[in-house]
Amino acid sequence: MSWFKKARRPIATPVEPSRVPEGLWVKCPSCSKILYEKDLEKNLRVCGS
Repeated sequence: MSWFKKARRPIATPVEPSRVPEGLWVKCPSCSKILYEKDLEKNLRVCGS
């Protein structure tokens, strides 16, 4: 039995969760890979997989 107990601080949660803008990432319908929209535009809307 210990004489002292270590006080635990509660975990701080962020006030506002971070949000990713809509349309920034796109999911490929054939392979279900998540792709960055600007990279997909560079590849002429063709998935590299």
